[in-house]
Amino acid sequence: MNLWMALQAVVDLLLVCAITCLAVILAKRAKPVREEASIDKKEVDTLVETLFHLMKELEGWSEGIMEEVARRRDEVKQLMEEMNERDRELRGICEETVARAEEVRQKPKKEPAVSGAVPGRYGDVLRLAAEGKDVRAISDLTKMPGDEVRLIFDLHRKVSGGRFQEVSG
Repeated sequence: MNLWMALQAVVDLLLVCAITCLAVILAKRAKPVREEASIDKKEVDTLVETLFHLMKELEGWSEGIMEEVARRRDEVKQLMEEMNERDRELRGICEETVARAEEVRQKPKKEPAVSGAVPGRYGDVLRLAAEGKDVRAISDLTKMPGDEVRLIFDLHRKVSGGRFQEVSG
């Protein structure tokens, strides 16, 4: 918009200059002819020709500016179309993400089984803990060091999301 306003200002200024030149020429013609103040036809023709060339040059600048404005308008239009396409893509991705999140939220949470899910001695440790045995009792029954029993509790707590309570003792 600023470019258009600048162009309009230039056109207005040149028109004012042209009108002023013509007014000066007409004013000089209207005066009584004195030898020192008179202009001849050649001078008038030169002024008119200069004014004509200035107006043609202005017209060329105006056309150039209008072509540049049209080119940039097309660029902006293309960028807007690309932006709208990307917006549609992002909205689609957001909708898919929300749908997937809702699916995950609606899936039943699986509670880890204390016994049977973990084989061997480690499963025995978890089964005994679920029965309420403390670390010392589990250590004595399984012949495992107490630190290893605690490590099994900690690992199971991390895997199960903290749903496993160690019986202290």
